[in-house]
Amino acid sequence: MLAEGKNRQQIQQTLKDECGVSQSTINSDFVKALAELKKQQEPFVSEIKAVIADRYEVLWNKAVEKGDLKTAATVLKQESELFGLNVQKQEVDLSAGEFVIEFN
Repeated sequence: MLAEGKNRQQIQQTLKDECGVSQSTINSDFVKALAELKKQQEPFVSEIKAVIADRYEVLWNKAVEKGDLKTAATVLKQESELFGLNVQKQEVDLSAGEFVIEFN
């Protein structure tokens, strides 16, 4: 049903009405199904992340070459978010040409 584009609420209602499945069973099975879908998509997602990371690297290099450290820091922050890294602190000192980044 997910592959047909139905949302969780529609799936739950269909299973209740047509199959007599309890809400707790639906919730348990839905969590398992989503985990399986995520597992199946991991290789594809990894490939996409690698392409995006390469593009971020190009953007970061161009920004640094031009001395645009603010843009370089923004690109680095976006790349960090792509990989689930939580940036706690990001400082840019344009006069010194330096920036500091701390991760959780």
